[in-house]
Amino acid sequence: LLEVSEPRLAKREVTLQNFGSKPWNGLISISNTLANAGVVLSSGVKEVTLPAFGQATVELSLSIDPAKVQLRSDPTTPPEVKGGPRHIEHEASGQVWFHGKTESVHVSYHMLLRVVGDHRVEETKVAVRKPEGLATVTLPITGGNEHSEPLVSVFQLGYKSPSRGYSERDQAARDLRAVGAASNAAELGVVSESTVYFGVAMAGPWIVPQSFLTDIQIDVDTDLDGKTDVELSNGSSGDVLVFGDITKRELADDAYYTLVKKVGTDEFKISEILNLFPSSERDTALLNNSVMVFGVKASELGLTENRTEIQYRFHNIYENTRWLPFDVARPALRTVNAGMKNTPYHSADEPLRVTVDHDAFSSHGIKEGSFPKPLLLFHHNTLESRFDIVTLYQSIPDSDSDGMADDWELENFNSLTKANGSTDHDKDGFSDVAEFSAGTDPIDAGSLLQFSLPISLKNEMVMLRWDSIPGRRYRIERSNGNPHHWTVLAKGIKATMTTLEHVDLRIDNGRPVFYRLVVEVD
Repeated sequence: LLEVSEPRLAKREVTLQNFGSKPWNGLISISNTLANAGVVLSSGVKEVTLPAFGQATVELSLSIDPAKVQLRSDPTTPPEVKGGPRHIEHEASGQVWFHGKTESVHVSYHMLLRVVGDHRVEETKVAVRKPEGLATVTLPITGGNEHSEPLVSVFQLGYKSPSRGYSERDQAARDLRAVGAASNAAELGVVSESTVYFGVAMAGPWIVPQSFLTDIQIDVDTDLDGKTDVELSNGSSGDVLVFGDITKRELADDAYYTLVKKVGTDEFKISEILNLFPSSERDTALLNNSVMVFGVKASELGLTENRTEIQYRFHNIYENTRWLPFDVARPALRTVNAGMKNTPYHSADEPLRVTVDHDAFSSHGIKEGSFPKPLLLFHHNTLESRFDIVTLYQSIPDSDSDGMADDWELENFNSLTKANGSTDHDKDGFSDVAEFSAGTDPIDAGSLLQFSLPISLKNEMVMLRWDSIPGRRYRIERSNGNPHHWTVLAKGIKATMTTLEHVDLRIDNGRPVFYRLVVEVD
């Protein structure tokens, strides 16, 4: 799998050997079996000559532009197998031809492509402003991705596990990093027709999520006696449909599902498709990934309107987590999105909203003063940034819900009504609410969040300086030619004085370089 986040150029050489006693001349052409507008393979020469018993080398250039990559699969492969819709990877392929008068040679090329990015939650701590009932919280997503529809799924975190640091792929793919749960019962208004979702993040990627290759299991305790009643596994449909068994490797296919087995039986049943959407509807990047979504009908767990609480745990050969409480009818954190069929999926290109249910805290064992944590799975990110966990906390009083603390408004404006989310009293281009977050003076046009100018350039180094507010934490980001793609250079820079600086290596590749200064809000 070739993951691409920015324009990429690679060069390779093909060496041709002439075993004959006469020179050989060939014309070079490149044909596409599965063309892709974002992938171009080319040769700098149009023909090659090989001396008798000699050889010659031809250099090929591969250029990939993620902004132009087409999400395409091999049209000769049927979109469905007997068990259901096939999960696919996006491909590009073709042949390099060396045409001689009497004999020709060709070399095939093929690649699996994924456009990836670096979406993330801008702040790891987000305030909950309403102290009771249902409170909507916006999780600010930053970063970028050239993928046309990058996805993030969101769950109520159950457990976070440290990585064991495995270097072998099959071991890393079994190494749990985080697991969480979600439900759409509250949105549907009925438990019996709802679906329960479990999201998992592993330390490394699987190739395909076959159960015998990737050991991931969710145990569910439906009567709260501390014993497993239902086992959820990942696997394909073929072996289950024929034998009701997931160990028959020869019958495995490319239609992957959540497989349900009730304890006391040996029979597996097919539930929701893994990652919930077929590839023909949404690209969820199930293959060669390290994050995945299970789905099972509440009725398949034996849940009813009067029986809604469960315990679940992650289970495999490396780890058994503790039992994790979850109320299907009333999650402490509601994360599903009506715009994506009441599933936990959201667009990663937009700020996403979740809802905290204060009244559901007790059934989830959440102590007073604590909050449930959102677990975010970024399905189209690079391996190092595929999941994020956010800490929620109760904000200081903001009675008019304008994003500014009451005491700060009274101190600066002697009123709670003079400033709001759109006002800018000192006309410096930064709103009053932005000044509140940055700790700058909202009535002083010279007090604002910015780099000091001019920026100093010395010996291939860029020196960035800015006026800081002691106690605030800052993050430095850089963009090189793409204003939608920002790379974090440094984060968590806590100010202990009124001036801070950061040194960066100068980039000289012909593309403009931009720097961005961000205040990290506690």
